[in-house]
Amino acid sequence: MAEMWTVLIKNNSGAEVVVEDLGFSILNGAAINIYEEYTFDEIAGSDSLRALVDAGTLVVNDGTNDLSASDGVNFLTLDHLRWLESEYYDKTELQTSGSAQVHWDNITNVPSFGSPSWIEPVKYRVLEVASSAPASPSTGDVYVDSNTDHYMKYDGSSWQDEGAVSTDDRIIDLSNGTENVFTWDGSAWNDEGTPGDNSAVTINDDGDGKNAQYVYSTETSKWIKFADVDFESHLDGGAGKHDASEIDVEGTYASAPSSPTDLETVLSEYNTEIQNLDNSLTNLSLDDAYDGSGSGAGRIIIVDSQPVKLDASSGTDAPIELTDLSSAPTTNLANGQLAMINGILCAYDNTRGKWLSVHREVLCFGRRGRSRRQYLAYAAGSLASNNSGYRIMRNATIVGISAQLDASGTCDIYIRKNDATSNIATLSITSSLGSQDVGLNVDVDQTDFLQSYINAPGSGVQDPMVLIEVAWRF
Repeated sequence: MAEMWTVLIKNNSGAEVVVEDLGFSILNGAAINIYEEYTFDEIAGSDSLRALVDAGTLVVNDGTNDLSASDGVNFLTLDHLRWLESEYYDKTELQTSGSAQVHWDNITNVPSFGSPSWIEPVKYRVLEVASSAPASPSTGDVYVDSNTDHYMKYDGSSWQDEGAVSTDDRIIDLSNGTENVFTWDGSAWNDEGTPGDNSAVTINDDGDGKNAQYVYSTETSKWIKFADVDFESHLDGGAGKHDASEIDVEGTYASAPSSPTDLETVLSEYNTEIQNLDNSLTNLSLDDAYDGSGSGAGRIIIVDSQPVKLDASSGTDAPIELTDLSSAPTTNLANGQLAMINGILCAYDNTRGKWLSVHREVLCFGRRGRSRRQYLAYAAGSLASNNSGYRIMRNATIVGISAQLDASGTCDIYIRKNDATSNIATLSITSSLGSQDVGLNVDVDQTDFLQSYINAPGSGVQDPMVLIEVAWRF
């Protein structure tokens, strides 16, 4: 282990000085020990710091004496570059097989592995299994009445009976601390245990009467929704038509005799109508089904039993095609809508009032060591973001930000753009290991570039890491 050393930097220049490649500033008349915030290799590799010391703008103190400009430069380079040679692999060693070892966990920006592990579908996400209704429900909430073993769903004003629990029904119990799945065996609910990380499930009705898909996070012990399945049953004729149980032989349909007659006559009439219907169905297109009785009356499919499946396994065609649009749709907008816009799959975000790409970019800023007031580095390595930044390739919206520290601390994370000192987004961490905000709605434009600055009181915070989630905006 190399010795720790003091690198005390003094500023007697008469003005505040910014050390560009380290991303920190030092006030006039101040003295700081930058070893507390920077590593040996960062200090020894700082061209900006050496230039300022060489020019006499900043002064190096070795812990005892102020050094001349030339001695200060030597102090920052020669002695500690030798230390770096003994402590770190050089370029030749890293490029030579078997001469250096790098652990996978220490490599940043590597791809993650794994995929959702699907379990059997569940019927509802229920607030609880209880003998009385939960207080302050929201529209779509469901609970199981333990007195009657019936599902009860809140319609916005009252609880509606959704029918009795059946054997082998499965639910997610939201009152359970880890949101476990429970199965009804005919007399009691049986806990299936805590789901595994990345467990995925289809829910028959998650509050809006439609199927949805959720994935489980062991980090939060919650099921996270990632997709709606907005197909509805196309087999029910609706209120304007009759179900099979409502069909009467006489007088119900125009094709049946208006007065009682023998069954042969009735069947003959219906056989003629069935033939006509068969001829019509043979030439029926999906566009005809959509038009229905006009104005797209047939466009809604109610999925109240099993999912609709588009099986393309026996052919070479895609199961579904979305026409690529040159501009975003503007009418009849709602959450859950999908569109291909300029080659990018997008979903309409009703909360933010805009079309956002399904794919999200995650931008990473961070810094090893202790940080107080400085710009964070980004994916280019140790390059502080005040020197450059992430350039936005198309109009986008910042939808989330998270930050993590090595130890509990207090700081503000500022997101800035285009070298401006104004903040377009802020995340505060107060006496904690980290924080996050997934409700951001901050628009940035093509050619903007993003930067991150940390402001920490006192002795600063250790090893800050910041993630910014960006969706393309249309």
